Amino acid sequence: MKKSLIKTIIVGVILVTNVATVSAANIQERVRLGGRDRVETAIEVSKEFEKDNKVETVLLCSNRAWADAMAAAPLAAYKNAPILLLDAMKFDWRTKARLKEMKDLKHIIIVGGGGIISPSLEYKIQDLRYKVTRIGGKDRYETNRKIMEYIPKEKYGYRPKIVNGNDYNQALACAVDTIVYDSTGKNPLGDNEYVNPMFLVDSDYATNSTFEDISDKLSESRKFWESKGQDSYSVYLDKFFINRVKNNRGIEGINLLEKTLNGKVKPLSNGYGEKDPYKVNGIVNREIKDIIVGSNKNEVYNKEKSCVIVNGDTFADSLSVSALAAKKSIPIVFVNRDMRKAGYEDASEIEKVYKDTYKDVLKVYYVGGKEVCPDGRENILNGIDK
Repeated sequence: MKKSLIKTIIVGVILVTNVATVSAANIQERVRLGGRDRVETAIEVSKEFEKDNKVETVLLCSNRAWADAMAAAPLAAYKNAPILLLDAMKFDWRTKARLKEMKDLKHIIIVGGGGIISPSLEYKIQDLRYKVTRIGGKDRYETNRKIMEYIPKEKYGYRPKIVNGNDYNQALACAVDTIVYDSTGKNPLGDNEYVNPMFLVDSDYATNSTFEDISDKLSESRKFWESKGQDSYSVYLDKFFINRVKNNRGIEGINLLEKTLNGKVKPLSNGYGEKDPYKVNGIVNREIKDIIVGSNKNEVYNKEKSCVIVNGDTFADSLSVSALAAKKSIPIVFVNRDMRKAGYEDASEIEKVYKDTYKDVLKVYYVGGKEVCPDGRENILNGIDK
């Protein structure tokens, strides 16, 4: 890729680069949000939340539990609440300092049960004199249900997602479709904010009662949207579950599933069991884009015309970035240190997927330090760099 003369301004660990000429991807701005580790990276990501709104709520998640952090994305968007990270037993001084410097902060929500973030650590957080709430269950699935209950059901959007609780790729991809927008970039019913809920389901132990429980939680929002003439209300369900129902029950099983969920059920691609996370990331992101555009011809996709770039070999920096993607309605794109070694099985198809999905991107957020997410990796937006 031809190099352009650039002017770089570095403030702290945030890097913003403006270019006089644009690349093939038409990237006009680059922002780096990164630190020495996942804790510092989360701190830098959190500063983006204060640029256009007050931050009165913060979500504290374990720096090891990806499921809790990613499942919290809808709540993060609804509350304009960034995610900061904790060790199970230790209150990292950097996270503590960041909390104290948030001048509008009033409420801290601890996400996860006592086995993920210890009660003794919760007591230390309470000493800061903010309101402290814990949202946690015995496992990721119960924690997820309680997170969704924290969002008023009348604020649920019309594209709820039921995702595989063992597939972090799918959960990350869904973050872009959290806030419901129309073609003007606003919520379709005025200033009230509606968010599409996301439910995690265990791929090994899901039963009919699991879906009945989710259906009960969705019943109010489904009736609300249908009363407003939103006939495209659909429940997007991981295709793994749909295929399993087909195999076990045939078409009657699908009908039963739609009856149980009281609405149209549509498949959601996943990467569970796939060896190539980059290929899956591109395919799932394209599908989410098609879902948004296809469900309402007047709805906008990727409001900011930007994307988040993270290292696809590790979910460390993705722990905090799901909240940013949900807030800004922007996709998360996987890269690694050398895309030539990513191991694509069908390079031409993946190149087409990426070019089609990200052709309108003007701005990229590099999340993580240069060692894990090097400069120039936005080349993937135009396919595979060679």
